[in-house]
Amino acid sequence: MMKIIMLISVAILAQICESTMTVSKTKDHVLYPYCEENDCGTVPSAKEIQLIRESWPAVKKNKDVFSEFVLEHYRVHPKTQELLPQLANIALADMPANDYFVKLTQTYIPMGMQEMVDNLDNSAVLSVLLECLHPEWYVDYVSVDRQNRETLRIFFKVLEENMGNQLSESTKAAWTKGMTYATSFMKMRPSHTNENSVLSANDVALVRKFHAASRDNLAIATRSLIKMF
Repeated sequence: MMKIIMLISVAILAQICESTMTVSKTKDHVLYPYCEENDCGTVPSAKEIQLIRESWPAVKKNKDVFSEFVLEHYRVHPKTQELLPQLANIALADMPANDYFVKLTQTYIPMGMQEMVDNLDNSAVLSVLLECLHPEWYVDYVSVDRQNRETLRIFFKVLEENMGNQLSESTKAAWTKGMTYATSFMKMRPSHTNENSVLSANDVALVRKFHAASRDNLAIATRSLIKMF
């Protein structure tokens, strides 16, 4: 049951931040400006994880980081806006005042990021958390790996623009290495596709209808948690 709760928080993150359209064939040291040669995607050290966790409260508190993270996706890859129906027809200038945009950038994405930060030193948990992505969270004409890489590029760009003067070079390098490592776990399993599903099309439609009607009802999540203890 706890696994389901963790997956919910990361799923929201994946739904937006893994839905990028394309990425140029640029070398890693340009995409990830703080990476040492051949260092991107390797396991972060205990010291690097500590730097990430120590700076995380400041990053989480800076609302511009996650707002610009979403907006930059839509500026660079407009097609991805269609992947979130709640925001599909909202002008970018109106996003900051939109209730769902506020929830997404101030609650859902930070929740997913929190799980990643908390488990950077636990590959088993990262694997369970992040090997759960659904095809509908990605565009279907660019590989998952390339979409993940573009998401990282945008995150690092936004982090630098909004907090570059507040983070040391070693902390920036730690974030680059840590997030690149975590993202390496993001993938889709065959069992997470709709092919050969044990659910009928009607079952899937009913689940999605219920989710759309209840996603903002915090009482459901609260009462579910209470019943677990």
